[in-house]
Amino acid sequence: MNHIATNISKTLKLARDMGFIQTVPDLPRTRRHDNPRAYFKFHPVVEKEKDEYRLLLDAARQMAKARVKVRETIIDYELYDMIVFLAHSFLRPTESEFYGVKHQHVSIQDNPKSLQLFIPEGKTGSRVVNTMPQAVNIYDSIRKRNADYLKPDDYLFFPQYRNRGSAKRIAQRIFNECVIEAGLKTDAITGETHSLYSLRHTAISMRIVLSQGKTNIYTLAKNAGTSVNQIERFYASKLPLQGKLVENLQSFGD
Repeated sequence: MNHIATNISKTLKLARDMGFIQTVPDLPRTRRHDNPRAYFKFHPVVEKEKDEYRLLLDAARQMAKARVKVRETIIDYELYDMIVFLAHSFLRPTESEFYGVKHQHVSIQDNPKSLQLFIPEGKTGSRVVNTMPQAVNIYDSIRKRNADYLKPDDYLFFPQYRNRGSAKRIAQRIFNECVIEAGLKTDAITGETHSLYSLRHTAISMRIVLSQGKTNIYTLAKNAGTSVNQIERFYASKLPLQGKLVENLQSFGD
C-alpha cells in the first residue's frame, strides 16, 4: 500500500509541476508490520538440551543413517551438509543464491579459514560472501561424495539436477521431513513454520549472539546481502542479550 501511495504522490507532484493542479495533498502512510521468519533457537539463547539447531542436525544424521525415503529420494548426508552450509554461509535458499553455487564460484581461504563464494545474481545483485569455517569442512565432504560432479560448471548441491527448480523442490521436501522428524515444524514461541529460510535467519542470529557483539553489523549486512536496517529490525531486535553484552549492560564503569 505504501508503494501505491508513493506512486500516486509522484504522479500528483508531476501534475503540479506541469501546472495541472496547484497543491499536492498529504497521503496517509500505512504502518508497516514486520513479520520475521522463525529461526532455530541455539545455545546460549536456550539451554543446551533445547538447542533446536543441534536437534535438527541430529535428525538429519539419523535419517541419513537409516536411508529414509521421501517419495523417490533416499536421504543421505547431503541433507546434513545442506543444513550446515546454509547456517554458516548466510545464503538465501533461492535458485540464484544457494542452489546456484557452482565449483567455479568457490575459493578456499586460509587466513582466516573460510570459503569465498561469488554470487553472480543474488537478490541484491552480485556479491562476494565469506562463510564461517564450518563451511570449508562441508565443501570437502561435498567433493568426496560427488566425485563425478567436480567440473567448474557443476553445482555444489544436488548436482545431478541441472534444472535448479527441481533441485529446490527436492531440497524443500526432504528438509520438511527433517523438521517434522525433529519435532520442529513450527516455532514454539511465534507459531511460525520453519523453512529452509529459517537457516539464513539462524546464521545471522548466531553471528550477533555468539560473537558477543564483536561482529560489525555493517560487515554482517554486506556479507549477507541485506541492510543494517533489516538486521536491526528482523534479527537483532528479536534476540536476548547474552554473556558479555549483559555484563556491559550491568557495568558501572572503571
